[in-house]
Amino acid sequence: MQDAPEPVVGAKSPRRVLIGRLLAYAIGAALLAAAIVAASSRTQSFSHSFAAARASSPWLVLAAVALPLANIAMVSASFWVLTVRHGRVTLAEMHALILSSWLLNHLPLRPGLLGRLAYHRLANGIPVRKSVRIIVEQLLCGIVALVVMLAAAMATAPLGSSWVFGTLSAIGAACLVGALLLWRNSPDAGRGRAVSLYGAAVGFRIFDMTIWIARYLCVFAMVGQPIGVRDAAGIAAAAQGAMLSPIPLGLREWTVGLVHAMLGPGGAGTVTGQPGATVDALAPGIAADLVNRATELLVALPLGIVASLWLTRRLRAARQPTGAGPVGPYPPSARSI
Repeated sequence: MQDAPEPVVGAKSPRRVLIGRLLAYAIGAALLAAAIVAASSRTQSFSHSFAAARASSPWLVLAAVALPLANIAMVSASFWVLTVRHGRVTLAEMHALILSSWLLNHLPLRPGLLGRLAYHRLANGIPVRKSVRIIVEQLLCGIVALVVMLAAAMATAPLGSSWVFGTLSAIGAACLVGALLLWRNSPDAGRGRAVSLYGAAVGFRIFDMTIWIARYLCVFAMVGQPIGVRDAAGIAAAAQGAMLSPIPLGLREWTVGLVHAMLGPGGAGTVTGQPGATVDALAPGIAADLVNRATELLVALPLGIVASLWLTRRLRAARQPTGAGPVGPYPPSARSI
């Protein structure tokens, strides 16, 4: 969904990078097409999923569409707390950047990352090397949040879904409150303030991971394949891993289908045997994540376009020869960290 941190390009030649990105996109497009074919070719399974999705509660559909927006809010806040000490960037600006990048990453070459790096340099006065550092920090914070989510979900799942969501929310809130207290009680340029920003970033990402659990509960219920909160947490973790790969499309659908089949009543045995039986076992999970992908696009397309247009106007304003420098307020003391 979310705008996942992308691999940072190293010292490879531009031609090799271009070929690699085009190849990854082609593989992803093929995987996505194969996922659609795999789900639709299993007529009974696909028809049942489609009918179940149409008959879903309006509140369930609304949640499936609204939850990606909550993911965007959490990821944007996490990026913002790591970015604000390096330059002039507002929270609204970061939300727009993540929305625009999310939309652009559906295109070949995944231009969202490069666009974000260029915008930060031109509009916010943040050097590219610092933006790359922020992406690496965000990736590490996401991994920490993922481990916390899995541990907390597995430990509390036997007690019920309310315990899982309550525990994760309490941990995320504790990270944010702890970060705020550490910030207030640390010297202006102290290391404690930097640590507090990492703590806040982890807190926001824990909320992000919690929302992913809720999303998978929703989309599996929509296709008539309700799952428990333990399975939703495992599927959410696997989906996060798939989104960190260089393949932008398709891989997540197949990963979700495989993990759902392995976590089902038959366990890993449900994905063995004849090829047809294997695809039958994967089809419900694939269908659920295709619905997940559709709700993402429903959000990303209009909001991403609006965000891109707004950022373009801000970039033009920032490049006007007024002598005012990059746009947007930021805490003066934060830049010294």
